[in-house]
Amino acid sequence: MNKANAVGFWSGLLGAAVVASVPLWSSIPVPAAGTLAMIVLMAVWWATEALPFGAVSLVPVVLAPAFGILSITAVAKAYGDANVFLFLGGFCLALALERSGLHRRIAVSVIALVGGGPWRLLGGVMTATAVVSMWVSNTAVALMMLPVSLALTSAAESCAGAQNEPVRRWSIAVLLGTAYAASIGGVATLVGSPPNMILAGQLKILFPELPEMTFTRYLVIALPFTLVFLAISWIFLMTVVAGPRLPKQIVDRNWLDLERKSLGPLSTAERRTGGIFLFVAAGWIFRADLDFGFVRIPGWGNWLELGRIGDAGVAVFGALLLFILPNGDVKQPDRLLDASWTRRIPWEVLLLFGGGFALAECVHVSGFAQHVGAAASLLKDLPLPWITIILTTIATFVSEVMSNTAQASILMPLLGASAPSMGVHPYLLLIPAAFASSLAFMMPAGTPPNAIVFASGKLRIGDMIRAGFFLNLLGIAWITLYCAVLRPGLLR
Repeated sequence: MNKANAVGFWSGLLGAAVVASVPLWSSIPVPAAGTLAMIVLMAVWWATEALPFGAVSLVPVVLAPAFGILSITAVAKAYGDANVFLFLGGFCLALALERSGLHRRIAVSVIALVGGGPWRLLGGVMTATAVVSMWVSNTAVALMMLPVSLALTSAAESCAGAQNEPVRRWSIAVLLGTAYAASIGGVATLVGSPPNMILAGQLKILFPELPEMTFTRYLVIALPFTLVFLAISWIFLMTVVAGPRLPKQIVDRNWLDLERKSLGPLSTAERRTGGIFLFVAAGWIFRADLDFGFVRIPGWGNWLELGRIGDAGVAVFGALLLFILPNGDVKQPDRLLDASWTRRIPWEVLLLFGGGFALAECVHVSGFAQHVGAAASLLKDLPLPWITIILTTIATFVSEVMSNTAQASILMPLLGASAPSMGVHPYLLLIPAAFASSLAFMMPAGTPPNAIVFASGKLRIGDMIRAGFFLNLLGIAWITLYCAVLRPGLLR
């Protein structure tokens, strides 16, 4: 444990001890103070990485029973929440796409369609990245797209010369666009980014009377936001970062065609993996009824009460198919996924989800929610747009130095507890917070895609901070406007 980790470790313990002692001189009950102590301890340890994320996520298993908040059995149930299994299935799909090579074929094929102009190429990179990131971990997407982006920038610099300043700036825009699109695309679906899943899971815990935040319901809310913000980011990168003095053709179309041909014919493993991927995506989209106003499409979940399977069951079924079906390779026969690849599943992240859900349950049953709600009611006289601006600004910039999963795990139950006292529908607090938690663009540590492109060695930290700061502000403005304009639609 280095010095920074040690400071974080002892600071977390000290802060939690002070908060836990509050009942000794106030009327706050022990369970409520214990919940706040856990929040302080886990927040400080997560933020400072005093202990591994997974280890910190296990704190409620010990402290929730110790403070008399929940029994050990009740706490343990949170770590087996259905949303944990939804992400487990999603991780398996992502690994299968990577193993078969289908992810690279999808990305290169999309880019090959757009041509060699700088605007279209950057748009192609960002579109391919965002589309895949809707279904696959943004970390995996950034890793798989970075070689393609580096190859594009290398080809451009070879054609124009490494000292060509406009092309150098365009290269920076491509790398930043890869990271940005991976984060933005992840906002669009429940499985795209951890805060989305935390939103769905904690809405179910804190507001069981509200309609379930299904995959389709979330998609209808988040997809328009994502598409517009992706376009905003693309225009920002081309006009502000790349600048106006670019050639009409920056990469020869032949380069992309050769890259596409090098992939060879579609393999059996790619076809089978793609089929399972489409099967799972269709299962998520069409499980619940699709109501477009003028037409209503019944979901398959209505048949023989199959809806009890849920989105998590669909994901796990798809994962099981990957372990059952052979890859069709005569020379190297194997399953589409095997045990060697399951070791790459980020188990710590699954524990992180469980810890967040356990924390939400503690907030719900300990009485802490009422105290938070009373404090939050002081903001109830502010106009809703101002509340949204304050909330999203905090969530965006805190996410620059803290895991968005950890942040959302702490923020969601607090906002859920505050909404009734503020007289605000929970969606109007939790949805902006979920969006903002995924949109940190300034610092390399802000999101894994930022760190991945920074690690390429082609970016200076000043490039990231300057561009990311202004895009953060654009994100805050767009979240506020989107929620204000579509407020009636969000509450349907």
